[in-house]
Amino acid sequence: MGKVNYEILGLDKERLWAELKFEKEDDFILYSRAFSRINKMKFPVDLILTLKYKDIKKTYSIHGKLPEFKCTGGVRNWSEPIPPEDAECQVSFMKYSYPVAESFLGRRIFVVEKVTATTPRYSASHFMREKPAIVFNARQHANEVSSTTYLLDYLLSKKLPESINFIANPMENPDGAAIAIMMIKKENPLHSLHAGRYNALGTDIGFHLKEFSPYAPEGYVRPYMLSRWMPDIHLNLHGYPSHEWVHQFTGYLPFPYRNYWIPRGHFFYFSSQENPINITFSNTSLKILKFVTTQLSRDKKINYLNKIFYNRYFRWANRWNPHAFKMEIENNYNAYWKTERRIGFKTSPFSTLVSEVPEYIDETARGKLLDYLKHCGEKYIKAHADYLIKNRKKPDYIFNETSFEIKVNKYRKRW
Repeated sequence: MGKVNYEILGLDKERLWAELKFEKEDDFILYSRAFSRINKMKFPVDLILTLKYKDIKKTYSIHGKLPEFKCTGGVRNWSEPIPPEDAECQVSFMKYSYPVAESFLGRRIFVVEKVTATTPRYSASHFMREKPAIVFNARQHANEVSSTTYLLDYLLSKKLPESINFIANPMENPDGAAIAIMMIKKENPLHSLHAGRYNALGTDIGFHLKEFSPYAPEGYVRPYMLSRWMPDIHLNLHGYPSHEWVHQFTGYLPFPYRNYWIPRGHFFYFSSQENPINITFSNTSLKILKFVTTQLSRDKKINYLNKIFYNRYFRWANRWNPHAFKMEIENNYNAYWKTERRIGFKTSPFSTLVSEVPEYIDETARGKLLDYLKHCGEKYIKAHADYLIKNRKKPDYIFNETSFEIKVNKYRKRW
């Protein structure tokens, strides 16, 4: 792979400064990410580097070369929940994939970048100027099993559109996923809201995303993806129980979960920035909402089951207590946008048009139900991709002339 001179310039509890020099810099693609190592105190900070030269890819850390992962899995089984080792196995088949961090228990967390390189140099900022980007993160709550399945199946498709950059983290919580799979096999295959929802520290990864130095190392991954790519659309893939959950008259009614009492079909939370200065920006986000809900409601399989669940939820929950059991039907699809849109983004960059959280009845899905949810999830992803393809704007140029030079800046409008 050529020679790389690696020199540590500085090290403290949270940051590492290093200098890398290549023999031929243009020959290399470099991914790097520093993150806290909670369970290994040899160094307070670790640095993972992935160097790619043609078809050869090697990953290194400050401790030395990381062990190469050997995929021992056989034929993919999409009808069963995917454990973390199988997800890593599928990711290894993809061209641009690299470990960004390690979980608390030492499992590697991968990011996949499905892009079509237009120049020899691998540059996220260059790709962003050329094509729109969608960022996905799956299995934040690892007992919500369907998202890894349909996301990996979609990314492995040979018909993936080349006019969009797809950036994905298929397994955001590998420690929780390992617990979930163990409980499914040894305890109750239909169990919901068990310990697999959380990471090995017993916390929700979502609470660590805005921390300057996250105590849970998984909290680094999503902010890294969003800051690196500044996506047009961010999809945070989730799920919820597939059967009756919290009983109304037992005295047990936790506030955040009361509206998940019984299944209400497929729906998603829709967030966007209301920008009074740039009305076009706000209107574009609503166009995405209308386009996606229309495309999903046209699917006969999705529409048939949604009607059953929507009617049941209205009969037993919404009509009795509409402020607690809300429904916001848009083009025959339940999309929560009137309240969520005013809240704005929690983690996504301001330049992102929309950030969504889809919910599917997948705790805990397997067999025919998981096959059906895979169909629904892929249709959901495809609807967003189709919108970006249909409304894609070509890059433009800005010329600035001074007495000494002429600068040419390339940019792409998002709305």
